[in-house]
Amino acid sequence: MLQLDNNWQLSPIPGETGQSFIGIKGDERAFIKKNTTPLLATLAKEAITPRLLWTKRAPSGDILSAQEWVDGKILTAGEIVNFIEIPEILAHLHSSSTLLSMAQKLNISVKSPEVLYNEFVMQADLKLLNNGYLTKVIDELRTFPAFSRHDFSLIHGDVNHRNWIISGNHVYLVDWDRACIGDKLCDISYLLTHYIDKKYWKQWFYAYGKNLNAEVYPVFKWYAELNFLNQVHQFYAAGDNYRFNRELALLKKLRDE
Repeated sequence: MLQLDNNWQLSPIPGETGQSFIGIKGDERAFIKKNTTPLLATLAKEAITPRLLWTKRAPSGDILSAQEWVDGKILTAGEIVNFIEIPEILAHLHSSSTLLSMAQKLNISVKSPEVLYNEFVMQADLKLLNNGYLTKVIDELRTFPAFSRHDFSLIHGDVNHRNWIISGNHVYLVDWDRACIGDKLCDISYLLTHYIDKKYWKQWFYAYGKNLNAEVYPVFKWYAELNFLNQVHQFYAAGDNYRFNRELALLKKLRDE
């Protein structure tokens, strides 16, 4: 338990690598995180993430942000398909000129397909890069989809089910550490290929407000494959063979191989 300003006591949340805390002050509770995105205040105003209570600089120099503590539950992988709020929240996020403008003012990184691809290649284990099947996928992804300012959106960058919280009748999207400016299909492709049966993809896009047509699908597929490569690498590096093989199987399914 840590003390902050003789008022708030901070207790680290297990599994959060010392970045997140439960804050307690009398009968009050808050979710407190170190050095999170400065977009948090705007995201909270848009009701995409829980209400921001305050930000403070700790004696260490870290910036602490406190959000309203919500009594809710993290959605399971199987529950994602049940919430119409999810495509609606992503549509709100991706189409918000307010959020995009604020992200640009804060110099949030712009991640073009080429930047995302190069980030993967630079951090990937050489043994993984020498895998014959994955090398084929990596080589094919060198043909980048078009990307211009017309495609710019604020994107979350990590829409896995653990970052969706249901509290009462409200669904929140949390953990914005990977937020950037990019193509909305980066978020959408991860969500659909991991949680939504392919036969429902067009229906999901309809709920989102777009069409999954012959022009959109190749770009969607490019981002989906890169997302799978990042997941494959993450689980390979962690020595998690089960999840490694699961992601590889999903990648092959997407590619009809």
